[in-house]
Amino acid sequence: MTNRIWYGIASLLLLTACDHAPAAATNTDAPGKEVRISALPPTKQSVIRAVLASSDVLLTGHSFCSPYLPRETLGEYMSKLFAELEDAGTPPDAKNSVRVEIDKMNLEQYLFFFSDQPAPAGADLETEIGWHAKVIVHQSAGEILWGYGVDFFIHQDGLVESTSFRCIGTP
Repeated sequence: MTNRIWYGIASLLLLTACDHAPAAATNTDAPGKEVRISALPPTKQSVIRAVLASSDVLLTGHSFCSPYLPRETLGEYMSKLFAELEDAGTPPDAKNSVRVEIDKMNLEQYLFFFSDQPAPAGADLETEIGWHAKVIVHQSAGEILWGYGVDFFIHQDGLVESTSFRCIGTP
């Protein structure tokens, strides 16, 4: 009988510890690690890989992201979008897709048209050529039509500008 009590107490302690275990630790205050695309020009696959590798980047730097995603990382944001594709309320005839767009442009054009961020220190705005990349998750199901994602800048040497990630989309 004593063994049963101890097993019961041990089981209860184990369950309590599991219910109150802290979530996996992530250091979201630290700057993101450097992500670089090695084969240039970037491909759709390398752009998606760059987004996945940048999952720890905070999306607080852009005015569109900040009000809706306080202290949310790129990985959390994109995970929510992917999860919505198979939400319980999604009709079986839904047409889901991921669209990747890559446009070559200089840094000055990118900053003027797509960013509310200052130029990176030491950047030559007119001569630095890079790529403006977009990854957009879409769903089309009857009257349900949405597409959200991110866009960002890839420097001519393949460096993904972590401060350039910006939320984009249409409800």
